[in-house]
This record gives sequence, C-alpha cells and structure tokens, in this order.
Amino acid sequence: MADRERLFWGRIVENLWAPDRFLLRIESGISDGVPDSYYTITQVSGWMELKCPIEPKRETTALFSGNHQLSMAQRNWLLAHRQAGGVGFVAIETERHVMLIGSRHVDSVNTSTIEQLRALADFRAVRPLKARDWVQFMWTLTERVKINKDLLP
Repeated sequence: MADRERLFWGRIVENLWAPDRFLLRIESGISDGVPDSYYTITQVSGWMELKCPIEPKRETTALFSGNHQLSMAQRNWLLAHRQAGGVGFVAIETERHVMLIGSRHVDSVNTSTIEQLRALADFRAVRPLKARDWVQFMWTLTERVKINKDLLP
C-alpha cells in the first residue's frame, strides 16, 4: 500500500503544485494518527490522510473491510482537528475512483461501500482524472467551493 500511496501523492503534487502552494508529505512517527500530508493552497491549510485500498469484488462489501483501514488514532486526530476548526480529509484512490471525504465523515470511512463513500464525498471522480477534476480537487481542499454532488459523474 505504501507504494500506491506514494504514487497517489506524486499525482497530487504533479497536478496541484504551483509556486504559491505548499504541499508536504509527512513520514513521521512523532505522534500517532497525524495525517501523512499537509498543504497550504490559497491561504487555506489542511491535512490529508492518503488511503489506496483495493476495490472489493462485491459492491455490497465495505471498501476498507480488512483493507488498509483508517486507524482509530487517525480517526481521532482528524475529528479533534476538525473540532478545533481545522480542515482535514481522507483522500482515497482506488483503481477506478478518487474521493475526498471530509473529516466530519471519518466515522463512516471503514464501514462504507464505494457507492456510500461516493455519496459522502466532498469530491469524487473516475480515474484517470482530467485537468478540470484536479482543479475541483484543489478547490475542495480549500473548502472555498461547495460541490453540488448531483452534478458529478
């Protein structure tokens, strides 16, 4: 999974980087639960926990059923950060989908199917992402543009 996350992070940086943006991958054991990436985009800072699970064969199976789940420490960190007014997401990439799940939904991440997660997602797109998808991904991270999920593919 670490290689898949590294590749996902590489795509994020490749498509979002600009001189006025700060994107940082954090590989640290300093504190349990700290998300693995940090960003500042258009004066908004936030955290992303990257997850790259394998899609289950059955549509009714939870995406994270025994498959690189969000740990209790990660969940607690994201909830505490949100409660203090911070911005945080679980960034999910599978073979077919990319989603940003806001920290308000972290309790549902491990138990939801792909379709349930797509319904909760602040951003969702089918891979490969197009340039306009990456723009929407970026604006979602800044929480400046609220998405009408009914208009997304």
